[in-house]
Amino acid sequence: EIYQNHNMDLDISKVYVSMHINHYCLYDFSKCKHKLDLATEAYANSVTKDSIHEINLLYHKVDLLALTHSDFNQAIKIVDSAISLSLENNMYFLERLYRLKALLNFQSKDYREFKSSIEKSLILCKTSNMSTKVNVYLAMACGENYFGNYSNALDHTIHTQKLIMQLLNFDVDPSKEELFINRVMSIDMQMNTTFETEQLYKQIYSCLIEKAIAYHYLNDTRKAIALLASIDFDFFLSKFTLIPNRAYFWENKLSYSKILSHSNKTEEAIKIATEIKDHLLEINDFYDLYKTYELLGDLYKKMNDYENAFISLHSAHQFMKENMNFSFDM
Repeated sequence: EIYQNHNMDLDISKVYVSMHINHYCLYDFSKCKHKLDLATEAYANSVTKDSIHEINLLYHKVDLLALTHSDFNQAIKIVDSAISLSLENNMYFLERLYRLKALLNFQSKDYREFKSSIEKSLILCKTSNMSTKVNVYLAMACGENYFGNYSNALDHTIHTQKLIMQLLNFDVDPSKEELFINRVMSIDMQMNTTFETEQLYKQIYSCLIEKAIAYHYLNDTRKAIALLASIDFDFFLSKFTLIPNRAYFWENKLSYSKILSHSNKTEEAIKIATEIKDHLLEINDFYDLYKTYELLGDLYKKMNDYENAFISLHSAHQFMKENMNFSFDM
C-alpha cells in the first residue's frame, strides 16, 4: 500500500519477484506463479522501466515453466524475448539465458536447437568466472547424455572436472574419481553465500552422476557402478539445505537406480528408488515423483511383483495429473 500510494510500481514488481524466490525455495509453485503474475502487472503499470529487472522477471517465469515441465513452447518464446531484450541492452545475462534455452531445447527434444543455444552460451562464457564455465559444460554433458551422444558427454564431464579442480586448486587425475571425491570431502568449501556454496557441491555431484551415466551407456557399467558406489551420498545431501537443491539431489540419484536396474541388480535398484520416493514425498516434487513411481513400476514388473507394479504405476499416473502445468499471459 505504501508503495502504491507513492506510484512505485517498479519497486512493487521487484518486491514480488523477491517474494517469488522465497516461495520457490519452499517449492510452493502456486504461490510462485501468483507472485510472478503480480510482478508482471506492477511492472506493466510502471512509468519507469528497468531492462535488468524485466529480463530477470522473464528468466524466473521460464525457470518456473521448466521446473514444473509446463509449456516448453511458451517457455522458449519467453526466453527468446529475454534474449532480444538483453541484446538491445548491453547483453545482460546472455550466457545464462542461452544456457536456459538449451535446457528447454533438450527437454523438448530439439537437438539442433540445443546445440545452437549451448554453443552460444559457451562462446559468451569465455570471459566469465570459473563457476559459470562449469555450469555451461555441465549443461553440455547433460544434454549430450540425454540425446545419446555418450562419448561427447564423457568428454564434457572430464572437462568440467578439470575446471572444478582449477577452481579448488586440486591436483588430481580426473580419471581417479575416488581420489577426487575424497579430496572434496576432506576440505570445507565455503563460498561467499550459502547459495554459492551449495551451487559448488551441486556442480561436483552433478558432474559425477553424468559421468557415471556416460560410462554406463558406453558399455562400461562396472566403472559406472564403481563410481556411483564411491560417492558418499549422505555427505552431499548434508551440504544441501535449500529445498530445490535437495530435490535436485534425489532426482539425480534416480540415475543410480536405473543403472542398477539395467545391470539386473533389481532389488538394490528398488531400495534406492523407494528411498528417493519417500524423500520426494516430503517436498511434494510431483514431476520427479511421477518419474520415480514409473521406475518402481517397471522394477516390480521385473520381479514379477505385479501388485506393487500396479500400485506404483497408478501412483505415477496420479502424480503426473497433479503436476502443475502453468502458463503466463503473453
